[in-house]
Amino acid sequence: MTEKVPKEQLVAQEIMRECGVTDHEPGAVAYLMDFAYVYLHTVLEDAKVYSEHASKKAIDLEDLTLAVNLTLDKTHDSLPSKEFLLQLGREKNRQPLPPIPDSRCGVRLPPDRHCLTNATINIRPSQRVDPVPSFRGNMNTYSVRDMPPVQGSMPPTIPPPGMSQFPMATSNAYTT
Repeated sequence: MTEKVPKEQLVAQEIMRECGVTDHEPGAVAYLMDFAYVYLHTVLEDAKVYSEHASKKAIDLEDLTLAVNLTLDKTHDSLPSKEFLLQLGREKNRQPLPPIPDSRCGVRLPPDRHCLTNATINIRPSQRVDPVPSFRGNMNTYSVRDMPPVQGSMPPTIPPPGMSQFPMATSNAYTT
């Protein structure tokens, strides 16, 4: 008994053969058919919206063209061509750099607020805040600090506020 193959599946298989894909998993054809259905559904729904917006009674070629172009813009990131980038570079490089005044040496930089040459962090001493228990039980229960120390171990030391527990370098790449 022969199974009847849907026409859409035969079209998808023929397109794959034309592209040189002869060996594929059985689910590949179903995946392509599903993709085509979702894509066409999206384009037709968008074209319908554009047609209604233009107060037309039916979808025409202009609505479909607009829907296809906007769908492609949403789904595919099109990078500029190499020729376009080269032309843009040539135009930009035609403009000479401004001359360096005699009173200054080296390259002129923009104001400091626009440069990435300053330190970007400020270290402020933090205020010590007592930890809030993460449970909703009896507040009279013992915490880790209330437990007796283990025999032979040193009691934990907590640095005073404003002091780090880790040694800090006295100079870094941002200070001179």
